[in-house]
Amino acid sequence: MKKVFTARTLQEAHLVRGFLEENGIPAVVQGEHLGWLQGGVPLAETYPTVWVERDEDEARARALLEELQAQSQSESDSEGVD
Repeated sequence: MKKVFTARTLQEAHLVRGFLEENGIPAVVQGEHLGWLQGGVPLAETYPTVWVERDEDEARARALLEELQAQSQSESDSEGVD
């Protein structure tokens, strides 16, 4: 398994996992229950992560996530333009 995404929230992690699975890439969310550690360990270590189950899917998953991020950024940039 390869880690492909670190989410800020559990909901974001599950959305990313679902997006990858819709595109034929089996993925899992790890670290779902680490939130209670916040304050006791560095914050970044408590964020949920998304992992692809097959190592060979890592490059495609990262490419899909980059496209999704670019599309999301483009949409948020155009929202303020009339």
